[in-house]
Amino acid sequence: AATASLDAEKAIREQLEKEIAEKKQQVNELTNTMTQLTSELIAKDEAQKKLAAAKEKAEKDAQEANRRTAAAEKAQGEIAATVKQLEEQKNKLEQIIIANKKRQQELEQQVKTEKDALKKESAQILADEHKKAQTEMATLQQQQEQQIAELQNTINSLRAGIGQSKAAFEQEKREAQSTVTALQEAQTTLKEARTLNANRLLRLAILRRTKQKSEAREAAIKKELATATVEQQKVLKEKLAQEQQFKIDIEKLRNQEEQNKQKFDKERQTLLAQSLESEKTIATYTKQIEVLKSTTRDAIQQGKNAEKRAEQRIAELKEQIKKLEKSITEKTAALARLGQEKVAEREMLEKEINALKNQINGVKEEKQKQGWFSWFGGSQSERTDKPERRTSDDPEKARKARREDETEMEVIKPAESPRSWDIEDVFGTTEFFDA
Repeated sequence: AATASLDAEKAIREQLEKEIAEKKQQVNELTNTMTQLTSELIAKDEAQKKLAAAKEKAEKDAQEANRRTAAAEKAQGEIAATVKQLEEQKNKLEQIIIANKKRQQELEQQVKTEKDALKKESAQILADEHKKAQTEMATLQQQQEQQIAELQNTINSLRAGIGQSKAAFEQEKREAQSTVTALQEAQTTLKEARTLNANRLLRLAILRRTKQKSEAREAAIKKELATATVEQQKVLKEKLAQEQQFKIDIEKLRNQEEQNKQKFDKERQTLLAQSLESEKTIATYTKQIEVLKSTTRDAIQQGKNAEKRAEQRIAELKEQIKKLEKSITEKTAALARLGQEKVAEREMLEKEINALKNQINGVKEEKQKQGWFSWFGGSQSERTDKPERRTSDDPEKARKARREDETEMEVIKPAESPRSWDIEDVFGTTEFFDA
């Protein structure tokens, strides 16, 4: 009986030692699990800090992007205002051109109206008119050059505004890229958190299985207590107390892990919501960037078109100025030649008029010498129609005779110079007055 009792105690001792070894192994596993949980909690805190920093940076980037977007919209408005101002200046220039054309038509009408008067005026009057026209041309040329300079300044301002808009667009693009990078970092953090959550779920499963094993062992111990001896019951009760304490510890760990899981799930939902919000924000920024890109592209194209039209207009104005300068040079030379010809023609006319006056005076002297009645009694060869008409005592006949004399005086005037006072005959063209 003693031997059997010793063998039983030995078996119980071996069983207890075996169970103690298993408990130690379980304690080691739990210690390792606690260490791992502690490391994961530290990693989780670091991930949360990174997530908070990324969130803060994303918010700052979003605020800065909004500010950049507002600045870009302001620059866009300034570009639109500049383009509008350019259009207004172009309209003003067109109005000036229309006014110049109207002035040109008025000058042409004035030239047509005064053509007959110009035929009777001297070269000095024509020179004065030419000087006046030359002054008007110089004034017009100065105005056009000033308009060209203003238009060029406007084009330069438009180019500068387009450059600023491009810079704002590039800055906005960089800020949007920074926001995308922040979102990618947040998504990476979320992915890491998901990995941690998977590990946590695995640990929960291990804890559940460990609890189930502990409950099974507890049930087995309770079953053994029903048939064990007093000594065995003492050992089994101690073993049962240890198992129950172990189960309590496992339950605490499981509850703590469940709390961590719930907290993580809540944070994960928050992070997912923030990620979705960031994606919406990035989509909004992308749309704004596309709109700004399209608007900037349209503004650049409009600026290029306006610049091209302005350059064409500048070239036309410069060509007109060259034509005006050439026309002024040609007309100045033509006026000089015309003045010399008119002076010579006037001298010739004065000589002919003086000769006619001398002839008339000679006829009057001859009439006075012969007397009134000698015209009626003289021979046919000694009489002329002109003295007879002049000596008529009928006032009406005398006036008629004077008119005929004047007509004959006009008939015997020398032919006019081939260069008459007609505008086209004088200048060879009406380009002078058209300009």
